[in-house]
Amino acid sequence: MIFKGTKNWTSEDNSHFAEGGNSLLYRVENDDLPGQYALKLYKCDDLVGERYNRFLSEIEIVKAISKVNGCVSYEDHGLHDGRPFYVMPYYKNGTFRSEFLSDKTHKHTALYKLDAFLKVLQIVKTLHDDGLAIRDIKPQNILLDNNNDPVIADFGLSLWLNTCDDERHTPEGGSIGSQGYRPPEWASSYPDPNHRPGDIWSLGRTLWAIFAGKNPPNNYETLGGIGTHLKLYVSRDFANLIQSITTSCTSQTPSKRPNITELISQVSGVRDDVKNIENQQNQVKVGISDSLRIFAAQLKNSEAYIDSKREESETNIRLNEISECMAMLNEKLSSLLPEFEALIDKNIGSFRVFSSDREMMFSLNHNGLTIDCSDNNLWNKSVCIRFDPSDSLVQHKNMSYVYLKFHMGFTKEKEFYWLIASRDQTNISEYIPEQFETKSLINIVSNKLNQLDSFVVQHFLNRVESNFKG
Repeated sequence: MIFKGTKNWTSEDNSHFAEGGNSLLYRVENDDLPGQYALKLYKCDDLVGERYNRFLSEIEIVKAISKVNGCVSYEDHGLHDGRPFYVMPYYKNGTFRSEFLSDKTHKHTALYKLDAFLKVLQIVKTLHDDGLAIRDIKPQNILLDNNNDPVIADFGLSLWLNTCDDERHTPEGGSIGSQGYRPPEWASSYPDPNHRPGDIWSLGRTLWAIFAGKNPPNNYETLGGIGTHLKLYVSRDFANLIQSITTSCTSQTPSKRPNITELISQVSGVRDDVKNIENQQNQVKVGISDSLRIFAAQLKNSEAYIDSKREESETNIRLNEISECMAMLNEKLSSLLPEFEALIDKNIGSFRVFSSDREMMFSLNHNGLTIDCSDNNLWNKSVCIRFDPSDSLVQHKNMSYVYLKFHMGFTKEKEFYWLIASRDQTNISEYIPEQFETKSLINIVSNKLNQLDSFVVQHFLNRVESNFKG
């Protein structure tokens, strides 16, 4: 079979090797070019309408992005029996689906999968920066080149951000995307052509599929509930960290999903954490400082109740992340108490660690608080390490408690926040060493645990000690 474009392309077996919704794929060769190529032929009888126009648009988009590293390159196009086709390189190493959603997925480490995913994100960033929303990201549309690096293919649903409504192919009220990978706003609405947040949703579900080894469920839920948390499919050593990426990407509200630059930063941070965990698993771990990071990642998730309403379901998942972080901090702070108690005589005072889900720090409003914390106290939690002087010091020296309190929860916009308060009640002195909002609380807490010892010394023990000087 011969296909005629600007060059002649020959298919030796005259049969297609793959089939899509609107196309057939053939292996073809050209006498003047080495190697095999893939030819994508429009297969439908209708040469007008949405599907036909999409195929023509796909050819133009592939031509426009042909030089983008990590995208299929354009070789030629033409007509065969009146049907359009275009030619691109043939990638014999398969796809992300054949590599990660099969028995082969178990041979790859978590670090390898995250590195492969980061390469995809860099390609998407280039396209997003150029103003193109891909709108059909899924493992089977990510090919592997000769170096096993990802190559994004299939731009039949892609859309430039400046496309006006008259030039769009989807009828109003129609749906786009692939089942399991398309976000809820694509199901039947006609949203703004800036579909980049929808690509982020698809990327989050693609990452879930890479680690779960199967396609995600065909629903529009925020992934991370009882039946979809990655702890069911991967090692608990790092399940929480990777799950935090998928959960943030699949927020029900598009504006709350990270943009591609923020997502690259988030995945890079998790990638470094996973690398540390994998390195520690190959070493003999001695003492708390050596095992802290892996201990934090291995803490078992408490189950979150997922009800039928998507927004409530997402909130429960995020509340579960707060509870997980609270447990990490409580456990770490409590581990410090035996050493404190061994060194400090009971006649001087005592130390304790406690947590609360009802107390909020109203006094901090006058001490530099800039975070607009939620009024729902059940969404504001704290863990406190506290020193109480002995009764003798209270009575005769008028001394009082010193604490270091770690606050976390939701802002009024339902973003995570992290805040630390240090208070010396003897001197009525309170200040905020650290406060900020974040999209992924578990990443912050995992990193902060490594700094906790020095933080406790600087903002807690030193304040206790100052009451005994002079």
